[in-house]
Amino acid sequence: MLVKGFARAGMWGEALVLWNEIKERTEAKIGSGLEPLQPDEVLLDCLVDTCVRAGYFQRALEIVACMEDNRILADKTKYKRMFIELYSDLYTSQHTSQRRRDKSEEKRDAVEAFKFWVGLPNKYYSSDWSP
Repeated sequence: MLVKGFARAGMWGEALVLWNEIKERTEAKIGSGLEPLQPDEVLLDCLVDTCVRAGYFQRALEIVACMEDNRILADKTKYKRMFIELYSDLYTSQHTSQRRRDKSEEKRDAVEAFKFWVGLPNKYYSSDWSP
């Protein structure tokens, strides 16, 4: 409920703080002082959704890895559709300055990795694609 509330309020940072707590408790060992947590599909799906909407693609991929570790299937079609709707012109707009495009190489790499994961054309493979 907290993740959904933070997402609806646009409080992306707070949702990421919850993700860090969830990740820590998911990886907790018995006797570490932390109560181990077994995240469910709804929680992790909401976190991925929140990260994609906020543009935190590296975090989204971390959560997807957690889903895979817990044998939870992520809905790639949903995130592919969401990415196309929200970010189809990301870093390709003619109005974006070259300085701004050059400034965030790490973020672009995370975007490319996310695009690769959902099956969209990216720098890892080429394809004819237009939104």
